[in-house]
Amino acid sequence: MGTLSSRFAERHVERSEISTRVGTRNLAYAWIEPISVEGSEVRSGPPPDDSGLLKVIKVDLNIGANTQRHKTSEYDVTEAVDRPQLVIRRGQAFDVDITFNKEFNKQTDDIRLVFEFGKKPLPHKATHIEILLSDDDVYKQWGARILTINENTLVIRVYTPPTLFVGKWSFQLDVVKQDDANSIVYRYSHDQSIYILFNPWCRDDSTYLHDEDLLEEYVLADTGTIYQGTAGKPSPRPWNFNQFEIVALDCALMVLDKSKLSMVSRGDPVQIVRRLSAMTNAKDDDGILVGDWSGNYSNGTLPSKWVGSLDILEQYYSTKKPVSYGQCWVFAGVLTTLCRTLGIPTRCVTNFSSAHDVDGSLTVDKFWKFANPGYKPLDEYNSDSVWNFHVWNEVWMTRPDLPKGYGGWQAIDATPQETSDGIFCCGPMSVVAIQEGNVNLPYDGPFIFSEVNADKIHWVRQPNGAFQKAALDKKRAKTLNRAPNTAKN
Repeated sequence: MGTLSSRFAERHVERSEISTRVGTRNLAYAWIEPISVEGSEVRSGPPPDDSGLLKVIKVDLNIGANTQRHKTSEYDVTEAVDRPQLVIRRGQAFDVDITFNKEFNKQTDDIRLVFEFGKKPLPHKATHIEILLSDDDVYKQWGARILTINENTLVIRVYTPPTLFVGKWSFQLDVVKQDDANSIVYRYSHDQSIYILFNPWCRDDSTYLHDEDLLEEYVLADTGTIYQGTAGKPSPRPWNFNQFEIVALDCALMVLDKSKLSMVSRGDPVQIVRRLSAMTNAKDDDGILVGDWSGNYSNGTLPSKWVGSLDILEQYYSTKKPVSYGQCWVFAGVLTTLCRTLGIPTRCVTNFSSAHDVDGSLTVDKFWKFANPGYKPLDEYNSDSVWNFHVWNEVWMTRPDLPKGYGGWQAIDATPQETSDGIFCCGPMSVVAIQEGNVNLPYDGPFIFSEVNADKIHWVRQPNGAFQKAALDKKRAKTLNRAPNTAKN
């Protein structure tokens, strides 16, 4: 198994003071039911003119500066002419400028930032977050502090935890009026969601990858090569991943919703990639791609005609119906797009002479009967097979659910072959565990192990009906696109 040489350079996420005026949005006034503001009355609209309270005039999410620092400036949605949106990575600070009708006074003015996630945000689920301004920066926690006060504009730095749920977060701002009896909250709702992604540049993120060259290739590169052919004659196929297109990001979030993955599981890359491997195929859940190996593709697109993920995702996102047709390299290309757009380091891996073991025996069994002359296959028994090549994916993450040492690259496979927990999905399974033969760890170790390591056993039916082992072929599979596999759990 070849390895890709690499240098391991540690990178710290810097907190820059850069600011810009890109991404300014006026805030809309709206009724929102108070969730954790006990004894408070939430009112729509701005405070009365004679109240003396702050009125929010506009909010600038500093899209240009924030996306540069977060390495998300390539996402098309951040540069949309009509409605640009902020895309950032968790575990890293971002800056927000808020302009009021008057100068902010630390002693008398009381504001708080509100972030919400999902359809039913709740404080105890950590999907409804309220932040008070404070000079204390609590490590790995939500927080906000004032950077500067420039006349009527307040520049706030917001800190997010590296375990944050990945997806769209709403942003609101409360202006609070206190009196002897209770408090009145005037809540302003921003008209655009904020996309928050995994952050493999952040050492506290579970997708942290310590090599800048690998991050460039497996997170930021939007084109690549998928290998086909045979071990003796591999054939490269260019593929456009297009993970920075807005349809890629929205489609990834849509299929997670469709998979019914709980909101509180959406900070865990293990659960996310497992659901994405299921939803990339349409075998049992109306996922993205219909697999077909029949040779008759008159009702769809020939798998070899696809040159990238974008057309597939656009069709699926617009119609909400599975796209026809895909084979292994197409499934792997699309799954790469879905994972990279969420910020998970991902690559395609081609396995030549790839075994398909249907019964978990860890062998490819071929059954024969005596013929005159020679032998004839017993097709009714021969469900195992060996493909010239098969393409799946590997994703980089820690595995706190496994014993120490099994983080790093994890195998996942979107091609619908066998079910896992009743669903056509596969992985994630530690590549280190596969190399060590430790197949009993989650998920799908025996199946993936057999793909790369299964011996082929030939069985011959004897006159008494019993089968006798006649030959053993220990030829091993060959793989492309390997690199170092270790990461801290």
